[in-house]
Amino acid sequence: MTTNIEENKALVRRFFAAIESGDLAIFDQIVAVEYNDHLAGQSPGRETLKRYFTGLRSAFADLKLPITAIVAEGDLVAVLNSVRGTHKGEFGTLKATGNHIDAMAFQLYRIANGQLAEHWEVADFMTLMRQLQHSRSKLGQPDAHIITGGASTMLSIVDSSDPRTTRNKNNILAFYDLMLNQHKPVEAVNRYLVSTYIQHNPLIPDGAPALGEFFGRAVKDRPKLHVKVHKIIAIGDYVWAHVNFVNLYSDDPNDRGIAGVDVFRMDSDGKAVEHWDVLQQVPDPSSGANTNGMF
Repeated sequence: MTTNIEENKALVRRFFAAIESGDLAIFDQIVAVEYNDHLAGQSPGRETLKRYFTGLRSAFADLKLPITAIVAEGDLVAVLNSVRGTHKGEFGTLKATGNHIDAMAFQLYRIANGQLAEHWEVADFMTLMRQLQHSRSKLGQPDAHIITGGASTMLSIVDSSDPRTTRNKNNILAFYDLMLNQHKPVEAVNRYLVSTYIQHNPLIPDGAPALGEFFGRAVKDRPKLHVKVHKIIAIGDYVWAHVNFVNLYSDDPNDRGIAGVDVFRMDSDGKAVEHWDVLQQVPDPSSGANTNGMF
């Protein structure tokens, strides 16, 4: 099993290297013909994937995807990476700006028969667009038209050889429930976070009290606010969660919400000491190039 896990991680690293080098012919060896992509607006298939990265490299010829963390279990590989480059070509409807981008993204790949077969992604497109539009005109507040996908069965992956992982996973699930479903954020941060909690989300200060105050205002303003956890992975001191924040910015009963990936670093007592996240609005399913959904 260990050999397969390391091979799967090496396969994903090879995929990233091919994107950076522009040698997309390698996809014929490492990507399944019927590659199933859950990225909003993306159609399935290996050839579609080639066209997507050809266009992305045309917009960002110096594209780099440095990996911050990579974990694997079974046939799944999870990656937290940066997306960096200089905007020198057309990106969607946006003409070249010469601006540099540096945003975070989370990827989850399913491996089958030694090839990448399926993919989910949440990327910090708000930061990316702010960086691209910085020198053009006032961007103002990020677009907060919030919409969400349907419910799904939660996928849980833990390292069964490490007793910390089940405890860490259960603590994060309890943290989400207490803070956002039971609307007790102060109690949640006191119970499951260290007081010196390190926060990488630029909208929230460091420290557990700051997070409690942030979500204290949110649950007061949005009584329907809740979270759905779709996938959770616990390896070593880290917990990764693929979640849907519903009614965070709207009381609309049909609100589709925000797709997010939270990454927590845990201490020896099972409390969260550090946090990273990437967030993305969930689009109307009818506007996508596929019907796979984001979860």
